[in-house]
Amino acid sequence: MKKKYQVEKDMKQQAYTKLDNLRLEMRALEGRDFTNDLWKEKCKELFDICKDLQRENDDLKSILN
Repeated sequence: MKKKYQVEKDMKQQAYTKLDNLRLEMRALEGRDFTNDLWKEKCKELFDICKDLQRENDDLKSILN
């Protein structure tokens, strides 16, 4: 169980790091004149990461219960 917890923790840390990097990248793009496609792509990436985190959290909750 501890090993599984550590794996989940590591995966979440990687996801949070990627989320932070994307957030910084989006802030750097603010104010620049880009097409909406770029913003849509970045928002979709952030949304997918959040959905994955939510799914992983639900799985963890069910395992712990």
